[in-house]
Amino acid sequence: MAHIARFHVPIREHRVPPGERHSIGTIVAGVVAMLALAGMVGGLLAAAAWAGSRLVLGVFS
Repeated sequence: MAHIARFHVPIREHRVPPGERHSIGTIVAGVVAMLALAGMVGGLLAAAAWAGSRLVLGVFS
């Protein structure tokens, strides 16, 4: 959390350094990557659950 506080100091001074916009873009890209990864993991879990339920239904039917 300390690095976020450091980013807010230039904004209070109303002066955006050249690296500020790039750092925000990097944070956004990181969030998008995490969401994509979470979506893939969720999809794999859903596929595994579906396959498992089909297998169980096939065994007991």
